[in-house]
Amino acid sequence: MPKVLFYSLLISLILGAFNRFQITNSIAINCSDIVASIFLLYSLIKYQPLKQKLLKTYFIWVTAIFTVFILSLIPHISSTPLSELAVGVLYPIRYYIYFLLPLSLVPFYTHNKISKDHTSITFLIISIIGLAQFAIIPNLQFLEQYGYDPHYYRLVSTWLDPNFLGAALVIALLITYRNFQKKPINIFMLVIIFVSLVLTFSRSAYIMFAVAFGLYAVLTRSVKTIALLGLALAIISFIYLFPRTSIDTSINIDRGFSANLRLMSYGLATQIFLEHPFTGAGYNLIRYEKRQMGKILDIRDGGNSGAGIDSSWLLILATTGIFGTLAFLSFWIRLAYFSIDQSMAKSKPFTVLKQFLASPDKDKSLLISILLAWSVHAWFINSLFYIPLIALWTLIFSKTVKDTRFSDKF
Repeated sequence: MPKVLFYSLLISLILGAFNRFQITNSIAINCSDIVASIFLLYSLIKYQPLKQKLLKTYFIWVTAIFTVFILSLIPHISSTPLSELAVGVLYPIRYYIYFLLPLSLVPFYTHNKISKDHTSITFLIISIIGLAQFAIIPNLQFLEQYGYDPHYYRLVSTWLDPNFLGAALVIALLITYRNFQKKPINIFMLVIIFVSLVLTFSRSAYIMFAVAFGLYAVLTRSVKTIALLGLALAIISFIYLFPRTSIDTSINIDRGFSANLRLMSYGLATQIFLEHPFTGAGYNLIRYEKRQMGKILDIRDGGNSGAGIDSSWLLILATTGIFGTLAFLSFWIRLAYFSIDQSMAKSKPFTVLKQFLASPDKDKSLLISILLAWSVHAWFINSLFYIPLIALWTLIFSKTVKDTRFSDKF
């Protein structure tokens, strides 16, 4: 059963937006939600992971941030219809379930020999599908009626969004590079995933790519990685500046307009924060706050992205206020701490950081590079709360824990 659930989780990543089912106008469920929930319940009963010190501490921190999200809704109980408040509660629950996946995945990796790099293989498949989509269906304007952005000549694959997919491809590319062996299949995976990343034409993904590989190169003290990063950025610049400009001009696409929409989103977040500086508008109540402000007429307006802000950090500030933002920063810093020291020794954080910088191994460097690059990406896109990216992070984090530092046996 655990293997079925594990591979089902990977398949859900491949299916992307196509594993989503609309229940009502306001509520949708993913197949991966069901898989993640069953996987978590099975592991809690079978392996009792909370007996392990690391996973118990991890559970406490994830539960704490989930509690903060729920508490942010309390001040708005009297002013929000019960049906809308119920929808507002659903996402924090999903967020909680997915971030708790290491409680399932660490025991799974401990008990099962998973030698292949399933992340790279998964995103190789996604990339190949994306290349076929880019060649055969470059015009995705017909998806606008289903709530998706009408992209044109951008690789979106099954995820139907180049920015979120671009972030995932950066992570997959770094993992593939970390595990690289001089075999034709490894070279093929690197090339295909990199080409797919380039063809997303996602500026936020390009920035994330530069930050992730730049940090990894510095932390591992790899001159080779720096040289390859320079070459990759040169290729990205050439392909982006020339073909993209030609495409935009030929079909009269104004990239400045999309930038202005993002700035308007930032302005809206700032306005909401100023109205609710301490407690925020309530997590996952952005649609309803927009309606009350007269920005939209119906909570269904704005498509699938209407429930968010084009920046995870501003979204947190607008929905949970100063208190919630400080709590989330503490949680995120703790995730970074888990990434560089999972021994659970009672060492001072600065001592742990000093030791890490003095002699970082490739696995710690991988996790930190992904986490920090993801944090930068989240300034431009609401990617910290995008469920497939959270699932991807937990897969990588859990496997690294099992492979390199988790010594306790289940």
